[in-house]
Amino acid sequence: MSREVPIGTTTAKVFYGGGRRYFTLKAACRAQARKSLRDRARSWGENARDFDHDWYMSRLERLTRFYLAIHKSASRKDKGHG
Repeated sequence: MSREVPIGTTTAKVFYGGGRRYFTLKAACRAQARKSLRDRARSWGENARDFDHDWYMSRLERLTRFYLAIHKSASRKDKGHG
């Protein structure tokens, strides 16, 4: 009696950002944006938690879009589209 095994494996694409690994590009870009804001705050002698929430969130979203664009542009060039 032969049974199919319901468990298999696939190769996952893993993205790195902010010093960690993520399964989605957007999560990695957001982590990198958070790290950039934290590092910038430290260079100013402040804590990122001290920033105005609205200002912080707008910068976080802007940096996330920036890192997404950089990644997409680099991957297009790797494939010979740019």
